[in-house]
Amino acid sequence: MSVVVERRGELYSLAVGSVGEVLRLPADKFEPNPATLDPTWRQFAEGVYRLEEGVRVVIDDDSLLDYGGAPVAA
Repeated sequence: MSVVVERRGELYSLAVGSVGEVLRLPADKFEPNPATLDPTWRQFAEGVYRLEEGVRVVIDDDSLLDYGGAPVAA
């Protein structure tokens, strides 16, 4: 399964294990990365939402696609 993101006019398909619910979350519930967030997650995360069923990490697709400093798309 994959999730497609657009970056700088290019489409990228990110391979994922599964997709659960698609949620619409209120902007006022968004929080910056907590200090306790694993450093591996922190480098790719924009922030988090704390929900009753757990924390949802918001992935920063620019950081993910720029991993390693290699140019991905011009």
